[in-house]
Amino acid sequence: MDLKLAKKIIIISLIITNIILFGFIYKKEVAYMDETNQKPFIEKTVELLKKKNIEVEAKVPKQNYNMNTLSVEFETSEIEDLNKVFFGGTAEVEDPQGENGIIRGRDKTLILINRRRIIYEDQKPNGYNVQNIENAIDATKDFLLKHEFKSDDLILVRSEKNDDGTYDIEYRKSYDQKLLETSYTNFTLNRNGIQKMDRLWLNVLEQSGKKLSTGSASKALLTLLDKQNLNKKTIVKIEPCYYFDPEEQGYLDDITKALRGRAIPSWRIEFKDGSDIIIEKI
Repeated sequence: MDLKLAKKIIIISLIITNIILFGFIYKKEVAYMDETNQKPFIEKTVELLKKKNIEVEAKVPKQNYNMNTLSVEFETSEIEDLNKVFFGGTAEVEDPQGENGIIRGRDKTLILINRRRIIYEDQKPNGYNVQNIENAIDATKDFLLKHEFKSDDLILVRSEKNDDGTYDIEYRKSYDQKLLETSYTNFTLNRNGIQKMDRLWLNVLEQSGKKLSTGSASKALLTLLDKQNLNKKTIVKIEPCYYFDPEEQGYLDDITKALRGRAIPSWRIEFKDGSDIIIEKI
């Protein structure tokens, strides 16, 4: 047989083999494809939500995210340490031995709940010149640094100027460029500075080797059909996040009593009014 002809036959055979293999792999992938991530299902989901007066302006993700679970714990503080940081150690401290405590200064008050949640209020804030939202954001980050809190693990989720001239700035914990819920640091400011800070923060202890799937975003959206008080809401963002649910540990009334647990991959759905809902895998 001619050598050229033999080479052609071999090449053609390889091409046919590759086509067959590709077809087999493609067929296998289609068989395992999640139909809830496909365009028809997503469009039907959006249509059903619209019938419930829930608009979807956000792009609906078309993939499931496989993410590691996280071992997390709430950040804890000691009342005497907070007195030193916020009041120079000179303010009056109530119940300094317990997990709860109150520090009272001349115009400032700090409440510590279960060593985890910090609520700070200042009746006569000063030290800042807040003329716009950008100034407000800068002031909150500066305030955190001055009071020995990290600012490199924050994600800004809400910044708004209110009708009375005050500003609301809200942060969530960031891990691997994703939100870690339930964790927050919220501020209210006037033109002179910080009026209030409310902080309940999570720290990541370790990342497990086990990965879990978020499930599809469209299935998460469908759960909104059974929820109350979403009439005339508009969805503006749908994103994967990590979610630690203290209620799973039995803390139904006060999540600040929880200490540590596991954060799992979930979906965060944000509405135009700034509110959000976390949906665990269905």
